[in-house]
Amino acid sequence: MSNTDLLPLDRKVAKRNIRKKMKEKGLSQKTVYERMRMTQGDFSNCTNVNSEGKFFSLDRLWELSQILDCSIDELLGKGDVPQAKQNSEEISLSDVCVALTYFNEIVRPEYSLDKNGKTMIIYSDIASINELIRKFAQIKDEPELLTYYTQGFIRDHKNIIRKYKFQTEYEYGKKLLDAILKSNTLQVLADDVLKNKEQYYKADNLKHELEKLYEVFPENQRICAYNAIPQYIKENEFIENSTKVLILTNFRIIYDEQHHKEE
Repeated sequence: MSNTDLLPLDRKVAKRNIRKKMKEKGLSQKTVYERMRMTQGDFSNCTNVNSEGKFFSLDRLWELSQILDCSIDELLGKGDVPQAKQNSEEISLSDVCVALTYFNEIVRPEYSLDKNGKTMIIYSDIASINELIRKFAQIKDEPELLTYYTQGFIRDHKNIIRKYKFQTEYEYGKKLLDAILKSNTLQVLADDVLKNKEQYYKADNLKHELEKLYEVFPENQRICAYNAIPQYIKENEFIENSTKVLILTNFRIIYDEQHHKEE
């Protein structure tokens, strides 16, 4: 698509998207137009597919996007329009620098060169991101497949991101692990186990106390915490056979036992 070949706004598509978003959120027209301080008649005209003249102003679209928890682009259907590649001559090095900085913050990648010292290889310690990079590398030169894949991925993971309150799975699980290791009771019991290895009941006491705390947290956070443990230990440089590693090891044991029962 050239710079002069711009597509007009399809209001019918936009109105269908708005009605669809309201249905997904379980919001009635009355609820929405009252929150926007609009009359029923004005709101109906703006969402009526057969009424082409009337539509929301930019300010109204902004309000609507907040109520429906989505972007204005989603409401207008811009994401459904194939986007032309930006001319590389129009991209400055500062654009690339900003993009790489943002990428680095999200992915926390590792960088290395091949044996000839030429090719840059990017990978991440986060397994799910590493898999995403691998998949992306396979399809990056196939525009239609890439568009289909990215739109599907965003759609499938949007609710997961919202469920974790816009945190990564690692950050969400890490909060549980932080809470566990802040427990003075667990620290004392773990220290007791390490000092009295022959008294097995002391290990049972630690596990029993940990199980009580384990049950307080939601299942999805337990899953994230379980998966986060290897990176969490590495990130905090915990020493093997320390009280903290012992507590986290018991957490994994409890998780494995619980899920073995369910199977």
